[in-house]
Amino acid sequence: MDRANVLRITPTDKPNSLGLRLEGRLEGPWVEVLRQTWTDTLKHDDHRQIEVDLSGVSFADSVGRTLLLNMQGEGVGLTKASAFLREMLKPNGLDLNEYDENEKGE
Repeated sequence: MDRANVLRITPTDKPNSLGLRLEGRLEGPWVEVLRQTWTDTLKHDDHRQIEVDLSGVSFADSVGRTLLLNMQGEGVGLTKASAFLREMLKPNGLDLNEYDENEKGE
């Protein structure tokens, strides 16, 4: 498998939230891996906010962008997206500016 087409998902545990840090390309089979990770996370702890750190995402295909939109609709916070990724997500209805503003103080 080409390492350039890999998505790394690193869980992080914070007092008030559960985080998933994504690194790589959200495309192809990796979209389903993220979906499964998200649903598994919900099963184990449905009381805390889930935040997805998008700072390491270099690309998201249309299926990946739709998943992010669905996750956001279910209350998942999407944070730290690059300007490139924010522009890529705008046609899907995702506006990440409000989340990025919250991250500036950290």
